Amino acid sequence: MIEIDGSEKVMMNRNGSMVQYRDDGKALEPRTIFNMMNLEIDYVLMELFESIQDQDDKNIQLHKQRLKRLINRREQVKQLL
Repeated sequence: MIEIDGSEKVMMNRNGSMVQYRDDGKALEPRTIFNMMNLEIDYVLMELFESIQDQDDKNIQLHKQRLKRLINRREQVKQLL
């Protein structure tokens, strides 16, 4: 684990990919980060559902992009478990 600017930390998974997260001074375990990301994914899924209901194409694309990024990051964190 590497600390950057005192508040941002970086961990390296088995493939050498870097996983970054912000920290408020308390150490976060990979399991905690993984669980937080699951909650964030759930929230974005709810926002995506609302955008689909509203037929808001712009927000649909935005939420899909956010989901892809979150899922990729979650897979990186999963390798640390």
